[in-house]
Amino acid sequence: MDNDAKPYLLSNSQPQAARRFEALSELFDPWTFHHIEALGIGPAWHCWEIGAGSPTVPKWLAERTAYTLATDIDTSLLTGEFTPGPANSAARDAVGAKVAQSGAVEWEGAAGGSAVGRSEAGGSAAGGSAAAGSAVGGSAVGGSAVGGSAVGGSAVGGSAAGGSEGSGSVVAGSEAAGSAVGGSAVGGSEGSGSAVGGDGVGGVFEVRRHDVGVDGSPGEFDFVHARLVLVHVPGRVEALATMVRSLRPGGWLLVEEADPALQPKVCVDEFGPEQRLANKLKDGFRVLMAGRGVDLAYGRTLPRLLRAAGLTEVGADAYFPVTSPACDLLEEATVLQIRHRLVAAGLATDAEIDQHLGNVRAGRLDLTISPLISAWGRKPREGG
Repeated sequence: MDNDAKPYLLSNSQPQAARRFEALSELFDPWTFHHIEALGIGPAWHCWEIGAGSPTVPKWLAERTAYTLATDIDTSLLTGEFTPGPANSAARDAVGAKVAQSGAVEWEGAAGGSAVGRSEAGGSAAGGSAAAGSAVGGSAVGGSAVGGSAVGGSAVGGSAAGGSEGSGSVVAGSEAAGSAVGGSAVGGSEGSGSAVGGDGVGGVFEVRRHDVGVDGSPGEFDFVHARLVLVHVPGRVEALATMVRSLRPGGWLLVEEADPALQPKVCVDEFGPEQRLANKLKDGFRVLMAGRGVDLAYGRTLPRLLRAAGLTEVGADAYFPVTSPACDLLEEATVLQIRHRLVAAGLATDAEIDQHLGNVRAGRLDLTISPLISAWGRKPREGG
């Protein structure tokens, strides 16, 4: 997403990024989880979460499946501490509690195959598990094995494909199957990578730096998901093709993208100067996005694109929050991230931005977000 000429507007390295992901998680995670459950998520699934940003979605997947890979061009918020805010559903409550309590596990590959981590609930240290958590570690070179499970699950050492050029083994761990699984056919990242989770009850997933618009497929998966990613990727045509190629026969692809052109205002009830100012800044934000190649009408095209890619059982719907505290949080974090670009481009003044932020913090605005289009499709089974 980032490039030298036109840098990504909402970089994960900016100080407001964590709060923006907090708001996005609260707004969209329940909707995303609803769709994944409807597709029939199962404990044997291998999943790829693209442009993950924060750990809430990959951790939820990892707690229910055999293996989850989370990728992004900037993994800083995936490998560090991330505590989501108050949830507005039971699903978010469960995810938020586990993410807030879990520690981070990091591994090294070719050099030593060591696994170092911690878990608030009895986490592993140097590859062990104090209680029930999966023991992590192992590499094609270092050779430390993968520990077992406190509930009698299988302990599998190494990778199904023998590792990836000496890189460390994947840490997985399935709550449903009770197994600690080291490695997979898609394991390893040429000696660098990390896994997040390790709370002793599953939810551990692999993290890898990866640009879906440039890099190739990291393996084959039963489920591939991207949310608010493709609109920002210059090579979105190739990125979508990579997603489809990464599906196993019978696998599902779920793509969720905004469609700002469907509803361009942040205040749909524009009845006063505060609302008009909010919409002026939103117009400026969309000018900046369009100038960086963002397709502001991409969401509505997803069903057609999935069918054109050869997927079957294609469906789609939309989610459109009108106002909530999470909408306010998202607006404030976003404006703070882009304010210098708005001013530099002559799209707003510092005084206007300060006024708008004051209006947001005072709770005087009903702020909406662009409709989120969720589209899904299935790769045909062989001979089907």
